[in-house]
Amino acid sequence: MLGVLVNTIAIVIGAIIGVIFKKALSEKVTSAVMISMGIATFIIGLQAALKVEKTLLLVISIAVGTAIGTIIDIDKYVNKLGEYLKKVFASKSKSESSAKFAEAFASSSILFAVGAMSVLGSIDAGLKHDYNILFIKSTMDFVASIMYTASLGIGVAFSAITILVFQGLVALFASNLKFLVDNPGMMNEFSAVGNLLVMTIGLNLMGVTKVKVANMLPAIVIVLILYKLIY
Repeated sequence: MLGVLVNTIAIVIGAIIGVIFKKALSEKVTSAVMISMGIATFIIGLQAALKVEKTLLLVISIAVGTAIGTIIDIDKYVNKLGEYLKKVFASKSKSESSAKFAEAFASSSILFAVGAMSVLGSIDAGLKHDYNILFIKSTMDFVASIMYTASLGIGVAFSAITILVFQGLVALFASNLKFLVDNPGMMNEFSAVGNLLVMTIGLNLMGVTKVKVANMLPAIVIVLILYKLIY
């Protein structure tokens, strides 16, 4: 669990630094930073998503997963969780609405949790007590947390809870998830779907779209199921 804890702490410290920088920045600068981070996020997601080998599987997974997520309305529950966290832990933060706080929490949670590094790093930590991947990810998340908090607000800090729970559970049940490590093809498709979500977050940050990315989350599970059934 050491790697998971380091990753969690890195996000929190980065967010604190981001809050300090945010106070020193004008609204004009913050808006420009948000757009630039949106572009960077989109490009990062695009580079990884382009590695997809089974395009039809990606399309079907996104379509079915988004349909399921929209029917359940995952976004609504994520927003409620974000609003609850703001009321409990950040009630003194008057500078941002509950909706903005929830958006920051949801977007950053997906950004930091969804991806091959998050899954593989946690599996390595659980199976082999090898924390190298999570340590590298922690460094990247630390820098990203500073910038995203400066752009989106303190809600980013609470994505550390998502990381602690998600990566902690993956590490805990690593032996049952070893099939991902042993199947590079499956991991590649899993990563492609995850990074498509990251691309969408990038578009949202740029103001190009207003997609409820949380409703697309089931696609990550759908792609694994379909890959297992078909291949």
